[in-house]
Amino acid sequence: MLDIDLAVSNSFLKVDLTKVRNNYRQILKHISKDVKVASVLKSNAYGFGIKHIAPVIMQEGCRNIFVTYLSEANLIRDIALELCINDVNIFILSPAVNQNFETIIERGYIPVLRTLNEVKSWIDCSVKSEKKLPCVLKFDTGMNRFGIKPYEITKLLSLNPLKFLDVKYIMSHMSSANYLNSDFNEFQYNNMKQISDTFPGIPVTFGNSYSIFFDRPMQFDMVRVGRLIYGETDSLLNNQIYSDIGLEPVFSIYSRVLQVKNVVKGEAVGYGASYIVPKDGKIAVIGIGYSEGYHTLCKDRSWFIINGRKAKVIGGVSMEYTMCDISEINNVHEGDIVTVIGDGISLNQMAATINVGSLELVNHFFSTMKNKIYFHEDGKIESIKTGY
Repeated sequence: MLDIDLAVSNSFLKVDLTKVRNNYRQILKHISKDVKVASVLKSNAYGFGIKHIAPVIMQEGCRNIFVTYLSEANLIRDIALELCINDVNIFILSPAVNQNFETIIERGYIPVLRTLNEVKSWIDCSVKSEKKLPCVLKFDTGMNRFGIKPYEITKLLSLNPLKFLDVKYIMSHMSSANYLNSDFNEFQYNNMKQISDTFPGIPVTFGNSYSIFFDRPMQFDMVRVGRLIYGETDSLLNNQIYSDIGLEPVFSIYSRVLQVKNVVKGEAVGYGASYIVPKDGKIAVIGIGYSEGYHTLCKDRSWFIINGRKAKVIGGVSMEYTMCDISEINNVHEGDIVTVIGDGISLNQMAATINVGSLELVNHFFSTMKNKIYFHEDGKIESIKTGY
């Protein structure tokens, strides 16, 4: 356990890069050998930090990486060069080809084209550069987020994209893959299959993280793995337990007890005096609040782990402090380490308790604890606060 630097914070967040590495290895075991694997490192690697996650993934042999923006692509490219890796395919999900075409072409990035206008623009770039530029054609198979709709395919074919562009993949995105028994998975799969028949010989990338739990056909030619790398995701309806396939949560959050005090029945706790002590007991003031990402919805609903026991959060969550009930926990002292996430409290559990998405919570914690983050591998600390 690390000592908390009290000059920085009363709490800190740890990311175990060894577990990231092991999770990636476990995921590969559930993907067919003839299927390629891409890592999705969008939104700063789902909040976990591209600078720290990308080297691990590339060292494990991943050579296909999806990001959202050109700035992220540039960061991936720089990391790859530092590692002397020259064969990484970097796909940009939001390429803004009209604005970034020169850089995309120069650096060999692969834009994901989501609209007919983007296809037209990239064809124009291809004609001007006098070579077939690489790209991915993205189709909407039912999610209605991004992609060319099936009724637009006739217009797309009229542009003759295969004549002018080097189409590396045709692509879509599953909306309900975490619901393994959902009929919508089959609906989208059939749509993807029909589109694929329109582009014979072009590889297909359709499945996201959860598709590793499906039979081989659903995986097509390349699976895009994102949140599973971090070992803790929304539950599957078939009660698949991620630890059963060797995945482990990669981050944990710790704080400390700042004060222990006796309370008597009828006293109030926290802002607004919203919590009234039901009987004589003890409470502890914990050094984490909403300024470190501890959600205000945890009020009276979540818990901490102290001395291996659950301590229920009581009263409102303050900016830097939260109170909990320790009446049934012995030997709690000021300075004791408290588990916020980890050691029996999973991110999923907290998310379900307060009805907030698990990835939303991840981004919430990382964005508020930027200068309180330790990255480590095999117990060795790589960095704190810098480089995130």
